[in-house]
Amino acid sequence: MKGLRISVLLLLATIFSGVTTVFSETTIDTIQVTLHKRLLEEDISDVIQNTGEELDFEGKPLAEVEFQVFDVTDEYHNLVTTTSQEEVLENLQTKFAQPTKEKERTTTTTNAQGEAQFTLPTKNGEKDAVYVFVESKLPDDFVITKRATPLILMLPVYKMNKNGSFSEQLVDEVHLYPKNIGYQPIPEEPEKPEKPEKPKEPQPEKPKRPLLPQTGEAKSMIGLVGIVLIGTAIIFWRKRATQK
Repeated sequence: MKGLRISVLLLLATIFSGVTTVFSETTIDTIQVTLHKRLLEEDISDVIQNTGEELDFEGKPLAEVEFQVFDVTDEYHNLVTTTSQEEVLENLQTKFAQPTKEKERTTTTTNAQGEAQFTLPTKNGEKDAVYVFVESKLPDDFVITKRATPLILMLPVYKMNKNGSFSEQLVDEVHLYPKNIGYQPIPEEPEKPEKPEKPKEPQPEKPKRPLLPQTGEAKSMIGLVGIVLIGTAIIFWRKRATQK
């Protein structure tokens, strides 16, 4: 049974494969699972082996991401009796990639470091537990072009040696790295309001031309009136002299 689990792990358990699985065999009652949520601007071509241990992983930690955990222990064990393990895992992943009416076991949101932690039972009754981790909510200020696929964790799990084989050492803590492809838009700078034009100061009205003539004009007019009067007096005097 252990050999079967090892072979399936080597086939399926990669961080960026269609199905992420980690296996172990343990007598402990609970296991600590830490999801390290990462945002990458582009996909990684290299396949990274998921050992269940903490990795120095690139990408931006993504906070405020909600994860739901579903206990699919009974469903998995019922299906695997008639279907290959690989096909069962792929079917479970496809099922939970869509909105589901299944009741989640628990829900947790990632912290500022992009981490979400779960403490889960290693058994469901007498059966080894199987869990699906589903990304259910993302922050609004990111543009996501590719969402993380559901992660499947099958218990129990052995510690992996450097050469890829499994030791007899059991693990009670597992680290998984769901990733999204996307980016955070750069907020547009608000348009600077146009500087209001400075109101023009009212210009004083030019004084209207006075009805009275200016000084020089007054003298000219007085002289003209004087000449007219003198001329009129002379004409009047001559008429009177002629009449006499």
